[in-house]
Amino acid sequence: MDELSLYLGWLLRRLTLHQDAPGVTVDLGCGNGTWTVVLARGARRIIAVDVSGDMLAECSRRLIEAGFQDRASFIESDLSQVELPPCDLVVAGAVVHYLSDAHLDGLLARIAKALPPGGLLYLRTTVSRSERTLTGTRASDHAIYRPMAWYDDRLRRLGFETLDVATATDFVPAEVARRVFGWLRALAYHPIRWGWRLLRWRKPTDVAAYLLRRR
Repeated sequence: MDELSLYLGWLLRRLTLHQDAPGVTVDLGCGNGTWTVVLARGARRIIAVDVSGDMLAECSRRLIEAGFQDRASFIESDLSQVELPPCDLVVAGAVVHYLSDAHLDGLLARIAKALPPGGLLYLRTTVSRSERTLTGTRASDHAIYRPMAWYDDRLRRLGFETLDVATATDFVPAEVARRVFGWLRALAYHPIRWGWRLLRWRKPTDVAAYLLRRR
């Protein structure tokens, strides 16, 4: 079972609780468009953003194949510099931990400016499980793993309220139990959760997923 599909399931169910079909959705760091196509189904307009022209071309191909080309537009830009149009939903999955503190502060401020009161932000990123910031250990890994408290503080000061937040250690078992065991998921959840925690207990990082609303 693809872990990213579990993350997407978590988001889609919460969007149905907190927002009618958004008028304009921005997918930051869209990559090859796997999530973009799904997000386009419920949006009047989808804007895909990525630094790679090749990724945007693949994203465009997928949107055309799905019949969404008339509602799609594309921005080729580094997230540290991108200017966002007014929108109703911003999705930022697994991209912001590659930005420096200063660049991420700037991006979050531009997202807050682009969203109206009531607009939603989905933010998913790898975080440090301790109170200190960690960095990638490989020479090719430039990621910055900040504590959740870092994000909580920034987002609150920018006028976001948290509608839901969870870590993968907790919500992945819930998603697996839902998909595999259906109505028996409440019984299956705790054994899956403790097994998943045992597998991950030594990892210094986790994945945090936020759904936030602009006040």
